[in-house]
Amino acid sequence: MTQPHSHRFLGAFPPPEFLRMPAVGISITDNAVRFIELVYTGGRFTVSHFAERKLPSGAIVEGYVKDKAPVVKVLSALKDEFKFSFASISLPEQKAYIFKTQLPRLLAKEVRGALELRLEENVPFPASETVFDYTISNADNSHDHLDISVAALPAKAVSVYVAVAHDAGIVPVTFLTEAQAVARAVVEAGDKRTILVVNIGDTQTVTSVVEGGILAFTSSFPIGIETLVKDISKRFSILPERTRAFLESPEELTEAKNEVTATDFSDAFSDNVRVLRDEIEKVITYWQTRKEDGAMVAPLVEEIVLVGVRVVPWFVPYLTKESRLPTSVANIWRNVFSFDDYIPPIISEESLRFVAAVGLAIPPSAYLKKTFHA
Repeated sequence: MTQPHSHRFLGAFPPPEFLRMPAVGISITDNAVRFIELVYTGGRFTVSHFAERKLPSGAIVEGYVKDKAPVVKVLSALKDEFKFSFASISLPEQKAYIFKTQLPRLLAKEVRGALELRLEENVPFPASETVFDYTISNADNSHDHLDISVAALPAKAVSVYVAVAHDAGIVPVTFLTEAQAVARAVVEAGDKRTILVVNIGDTQTVTSVVEGGILAFTSSFPIGIETLVKDISKRFSILPERTRAFLESPEELTEAKNEVTATDFSDAFSDNVRVLRDEIEKVITYWQTRKEDGAMVAPLVEEIVLVGVRVVPWFVPYLTKESRLPTSVANIWRNVFSFDDYIPPIISEESLRFVAAVGLAIPPSAYLKKTFHA
């Protein structure tokens, strides 16, 4: 198989030293910090520690760190509690630009300079103010060109996350965008299909096209689980807890006199979920009808994989029917261990919130080994 060649925002420790130390992934979002530590023992990775810590409202807004102090405090407390020094850390998805491009076959030392010339065609800020990472999906000599996926962020946004880690006493091993980390966790290593990953958050949903194991495109829209809950609760003047109960188990909601009925809820949620469905279909349509020089360039999406802070079970059959694509809830451990060998200490429903942290914790060397030598 063709081995992708990946350049991280910061370099990673090479094997085998990396496998001898705990692998730590830290996902930082507007609402929370999620931490997971993997240890390599008995020929496989296991989960040694995991934790979730909420951030105060306003500390991070749409990926921007507005108030460093509470973020540093949370990270410092995690470092002290779990005794680690090195970690792979997420960068804000809202500030990232992902694009695919091709270059003629070049020497490795020439690729970065050539990509810098492409940045201003694809990102809305100057190349001199950009930090970027790239992955080559055909680094061998089987093609006369290089297929490259690029992730670019404003240097200012990256520097803030570097400073936060430094102030907390944590040495960053690797930075990945949230979508890159999620893709590494949920798309099986070596899978060459085109898969749409739908990461449903509290207030936004991120859709990512993963082509041949490489993140190729991302899009986000401001609809999430709590968006739906808030809208329905306000519409019927009821407590959010009751709305969430219906969301989890609509068949168990009994109708009661003078209360909102299950049918009322179902009709209201259908209106909102259709918006989510429509946004997902827009991404699929865009991806599958892209053209370059008048020719179709994108392989068809073959599967939808759902992940996020809360994935309600009935989303799966609903999206399968509406999109006419097989849809499933992600197994975030598929590139870490087999359930035949090990059961992690996090229950399945809770584990979905840790998907980015898991993807960050997987050492690049271990991921590539599973991808290309399985």
